Amino acid sequence: MPPKSKADLIAEVQSHVIDFSAWFNEAALKAGLGISLNPDDVIANLKTSFPADLNSLARSIREHGVHQEQVQTAVQAIAQTLQNPGQSGIVLGALQSGKTGTAFMTLFAAPIHYLKSKISYVPLFMTTNQNSHLSQTQRGMRAFFRLYGNITITSNGESRSLLDYYAESGSDLAAAGDGTSTSLNEYTNKIVETIDPTRDPVDLLVKEMTVKRVPRDISGRVRSYCNRAREAGHAVMLIVDEPQYGASGQTIRKGEPVPCLLTRTFQEIDPDFFSPDSPNFMVGLSATPFDTAILSKLWKVKQKLNSSYVGPNVFGGERIDPTVITQLPTVLSFTEVGKSNKLLEWFKEIPYLIGSAASPDRASFKPAVTLVDGTKREMGSLDRRKKAASMIRMAIEGILKDRKNGDEPIGALLRIANKRILTEDVLEAMGVDGPGSPFNVIRFYDTAADIKQVIEDATRNDKRPYLVVTIGKGRMGDAFPGSTVLAMDLTHTSTDANALLQGMIGRMCGYGKKDPVVIVSNQSNDMWEQYLENSGATPDFNTSRHVSTAVHSRGRNKGETYFMLTDEMIESDYPDSPLRAFRADIIAYLERQELAKMTMSKDVPRRTDSYMNYPELMEKHGIIKYIAENSMRLDPELRSEARIAPMGHVGEYQRRDQSTAQITYDHRKEDGYGRVLISKVDYAHAATNATAQSKDRLSGLGAGGHREPAKHVNRGRRNEKIVPVITVKKVNEDGAAVAFHENGRFVFDGMVFHLEEKVRRYNQAVVETSLALNHAFAPAMTNSEKARQLGVVVHQTMYGPRERTFHDAFAQARVQRVLSGIYNMATHTYDFEGRSIVFRNIETDEVGNPNGPAIIDMTDFRSIVSFDTDEYGDARGTTVDIAATAKEDDEVLHLDESLDADTVPAYSAVLPSAA
Repeated sequence: MPPKSKADLIAEVQSHVIDFSAWFNEAALKAGLGISLNPDDVIANLKTSFPADLNSLARSIREHGVHQEQVQTAVQAIAQTLQNPGQSGIVLGALQSGKTGTAFMTLFAAPIHYLKSKISYVPLFMTTNQNSHLSQTQRGMRAFFRLYGNITITSNGESRSLLDYYAESGSDLAAAGDGTSTSLNEYTNKIVETIDPTRDPVDLLVKEMTVKRVPRDISGRVRSYCNRAREAGHAVMLIVDEPQYGASGQTIRKGEPVPCLLTRTFQEIDPDFFSPDSPNFMVGLSATPFDTAILSKLWKVKQKLNSSYVGPNVFGGERIDPTVITQLPTVLSFTEVGKSNKLLEWFKEIPYLIGSAASPDRASFKPAVTLVDGTKREMGSLDRRKKAASMIRMAIEGILKDRKNGDEPIGALLRIANKRILTEDVLEAMGVDGPGSPFNVIRFYDTAADIKQVIEDATRNDKRPYLVVTIGKGRMGDAFPGSTVLAMDLTHTSTDANALLQGMIGRMCGYGKKDPVVIVSNQSNDMWEQYLENSGATPDFNTSRHVSTAVHSRGRNKGETYFMLTDEMIESDYPDSPLRAFRADIIAYLERQELAKMTMSKDVPRRTDSYMNYPELMEKHGIIKYIAENSMRLDPELRSEARIAPMGHVGEYQRRDQSTAQITYDHRKEDGYGRVLISKVDYAHAATNATAQSKDRLSGLGAGGHREPAKHVNRGRRNEKIVPVITVKKVNEDGAAVAFHENGRFVFDGMVFHLEEKVRRYNQAVVETSLALNHAFAPAMTNSEKARQLGVVVHQTMYGPRERTFHDAFAQARVQRVLSGIYNMATHTYDFEGRSIVFRNIETDEVGNPNGPAIIDMTDFRSIVSFDTDEYGDARGTTVDIAATAKEDDEVLHLDESLDADTVPAYSAVLPSAA
């Protein structure tokens, strides 16, 4: 093919850049992003580019250019990072559906946040732990910056700065500026200048910000990099490729389960780094996120596909992209290959024949060889290997012969065994090496190269069908070209669903595939068929590590600049505590105000007198000294004593512009009185009001009184002054807490004091054992598993940081999400009979539930399930006390009601299997 002219190259690059910008702008408009791309400057510069540069750009488009579906998916993910600041998420993609291109597209999140949230993010890209994947990623990222780095990114001018939002939780971020446009390259230049001004920006991004994950620990380089970013005033966005277990990763290490990569990253980089109070976030991209389903606070975006994609478009019981119907590779079992030809009859025992399995599947299988004299003897290991080699070669030749079309080479991917010695022995028996062989053998062992480039180099001057032989590779990130039309895995079986999908089947999925064929073991083929039949939720996987899940959340140190004194703290203090007399004086002041009268208003009424002698009261009762000496006893989660800031104190509270805010209890100096702000506290007592609170309220409170001060505490900022806050709650005539919309009056609830310096607060660890919410295999759950899951989530909701009653817990969104998987809301409803949840048919009012247990009795927090079975069952109408069969059934719910919620602000679900 003759080289393209400069005009043709310009037209090719210009067309792609225009299409790319149009795809982005259409998706951004749909997502309400308020961002658009303008390629005019890039197009203008093409005319003065050298032919070599244009050729490089055209090659980058062919090898690394992103497609419309990748752009659409990435824009959705970027919108999630803006809508859920500081929250991490996952992009669920199909196998080989272009996740890397989508991951590169998420780099646009950094300049978009720069324009929209005024926070400057530095990206960190984490690949799998193979050198080949790291080099592929770095090569692709360089091409991505060449293609799209100079396109102008323009904001519509609307922004919402989150600097103050995170400043309240101690994050010291640098202001991003007030610009309305930038580009990926321009933004990267600005960021790199603050980290290492001696480096080329893109070079530093590619070399320093693209790292491998490591098998047993998150790299210290990652932690070091994150610290450098924070020191420069930047937040960090971590992009993680394949954040679950490796396809052959360990399940158990030294008696403990190995957590998935995303969980380890949350835990190991820094206990505070990915907390809700931090702007930092992660985006994981995976086709099989089985092990990340436990992270219930992740947002999720599904990869867009088009009809030319080849591979399963299902996961977790639903379609990944419901707008398209995709093709599937042809998957054959060893038995099916054996039935295709009389000469391949023994193929179903191929692992045994090649020597990778100790014995055949069928005890009656005794291969024999006929000698020259007509007698038969049992085959030895060498005889069996020769027979296996001839069948493997025959099967490969037959399939490739049927696929040959023209002069372009086609090929197969072959995985014989996990051991190199055995693999080489079988290859020798096949006789496929050397120039006289019908195959061009490519050994894909211990190489960091891109498999596409390896095949291209090997077939440039050799048009024989190629045979890529692999041991542990040919998995995960290795994307094979469309010319690879056959994959054969002769290992006995896949260890779990992740290994199955990320293995040979996954390598034959993607765009540009040509009706590929995959040959796997009988067991793996059964798993594949069940996976498809159940839309990615397979009952046989119930025994795998992906179903019953334990989450261990570390306790977390957190710096706070205020001390919250609650009414319950005062009530539980010593009888002669000065806090009691101090509270009495405060209540006397409140009783004289309008807020003490019964009202239907949601807002606190105006005070008759907004001023009181607060400093005199504090001095009268010795409050500053008393709290300093007793704060750790009053609040056991504090790591150091809290010192209240004295009057007129100017200290730790520096703003972005380096000015300071004054702590004052003496706002009106002429008469010695200080202003007191009053903040209301929503107890969410009624189920109808059990919704997310707005940011101007004090969150983290419950009707039982347990508190965890939240970052949305009204700290009394007024211009350059910071003044004290009295918190009030709304109660009815009986003194019970009610929601704001109900009739009641506002009464004393607590006080918030500002401190001289930060104190450390330790949030206790949470240990939960349950079936994960929104788990990929939720449709395959048994009734007892569903009951156990509901019980654990209800218990957590009742005894979490915000205490709730049993009935109020059912008004919470997370409990309703669990219930949605237990019964059909369109045909059934539920009500309560004491501590029992009873499901009924809406039309007939009959007790029953075709989708799960008919009754879940949670008396004493033991789940008692009444099963409704079909006509083949024998348990209809019976009641089964699961707790009574704890020794026999690991699916037992046993929730310990003796937990003291005041000392354990978490929940614990203890199962026999986790004891």
